[in-house]
Amino acid sequence: MFGQPDPQVQPPVRPVPPGTGRPARAGRHTRLVFSESTVPVSADPAVELFVAQSPGPARNPLLVIHGGPDWDHTYLREPLSQLAGRRRVILPDLRGCGRSTRGLPDGQYTPAAAVGDLAALLDALRIGPADVLGFSYGGLIAQRLALAAPGRIRRLVIAASSILAVPPDAFDGWCERTHRRGRGMV
Repeated sequence: MFGQPDPQVQPPVRPVPPGTGRPARAGRHTRLVFSESTVPVSADPAVELFVAQSPGPARNPLLVIHGGPDWDHTYLREPLSQLAGRRRVILPDLRGCGRSTRGLPDGQYTPAAAVGDLAALLDALRIGPADVLGFSYGGLIAQRLALAAPGRIRRLVIAASSILAVPPDAFDGWCERTHRRGRGMV
């Protein structure tokens, strides 16, 4: 699931009929250019993520993970639509959120399941390393994605979130830090 996408495989993406979603609020600088689809992302074909995407260059796509855990991506559309054309912006709704699959047993709504879904989404959309932006709860999911599949993340931005605990060996091999700690500077 976390390997590089196979360029020969076309993702099974189903378009969402126009007018079925909540419209983004239009502002004077907003370009409403997002296409919408649902994408199967699990070994269980019943799990699909609703995804809004903007057109943009294939290089350096931006995967944006919304907050919650029970929100959807729509509050991020307006500010991020300004990147359309310069970046390929990918805004999924996590499982159980927005228009993604709901009604699963409680044990299937876990951070690990969300991470697996996002890695599978990158595979289905044939996206190699991506920049990832996580807001609030999405920041925690983004960090878990970076730990589970570090080769899939080019840059990681965490906004309005907390960070995961730093493992005890995180600074092993960082000679300057060890030197500074010995001198009482850290």
